[in-house]
Amino acid sequence: VHGLEGEGDNVYGVSEFVRGRSLRQALRDAGLPPEEAARMLRGIAEALAAAHAGGVVHRDLKPENVLLTESGGVKLVDFGLARILGPSGDDRTRSQLTRSGVVLGTPGYMAPEQLRAEAVDARADVFAWGVVAFETATGRPPFGDDHAAAVLARVLEDQVDLAPVRAGGHHALAPVIERCLQKLPAARFGSGAELLSALDPRPDTSLDRGRRDTPSRPAPAGPPPDPVRWWRVHQGVVALVCVLSLWPLSMVGGADPLARPTFFAALAAAVVVVSLRLNYWFLSG
Repeated sequence: VHGLEGEGDNVYGVSEFVRGRSLRQALRDAGLPPEEAARMLRGIAEALAAAHAGGVVHRDLKPENVLLTESGGVKLVDFGLARILGPSGDDRTRSQLTRSGVVLGTPGYMAPEQLRAEAVDARADVFAWGVVAFETATGRPPFGDDHAAAVLARVLEDQVDLAPVRAGGHHALAPVIERCLQKLPAARFGSGAELLSALDPRPDTSLDRGRRDTPSRPAPAGPPPDPVRWWRVHQGVVALVCVLSLWPLSMVGGADPLARPTFFAALAAAVVVVSLRLNYWFLSG
């Protein structure tokens, strides 16, 4: 928003004009390839992170409110249902229009607590991001698009199957979407910033053009050190030392009456130690 102006009794906001199309239009046309979809979803997460950092909860994230610019940018728009959190994270500063007990939002994209007309925070936007991400990856919303009552019931009760997301080539997104769509707010990412952190390090499909054009570093010459391999070597060395320690005892002459009992006692100890070491080796596999 660039300004708030008045003309007579009329007050209006001046906002940016964005050349492009909405995500809804893009999904209706032909969808988005995995690379563009990953970059777009990360752009939405960046917008949410900025809003949440300012104490603003959007509350109506959906494909219609995401604009894809002609230059490849992402704009999150329509903050008409947004709510401003108080300094302590509560909702005392929200307007009378958005008071508790009033269900505002779009069915299928609202979090369960939002459907129950409870006070919501940034985690409701995280839930909506998961819905948008699922729809972007599969071409259909996770809770269906039929009768509104049926959709709302699924949001409240049904767990989402992430198999279609993985089948569409979005394996890296699947666990992130799964956490976003948890019924309990505490089980989701706490804010857009946490969601953004979960999307990093970005997979190759979400890298921007500048990073794609940057030559990659050469791969290391060999595999990284394997601590388990050296642990196994340690087990083998100890077992070998135990066996070799029996050799001096076996050379003791028969004149010493304690020689043979000492040898057999050492042999028994060596058998126990070697057996344990080899067992540890086996279990490590």
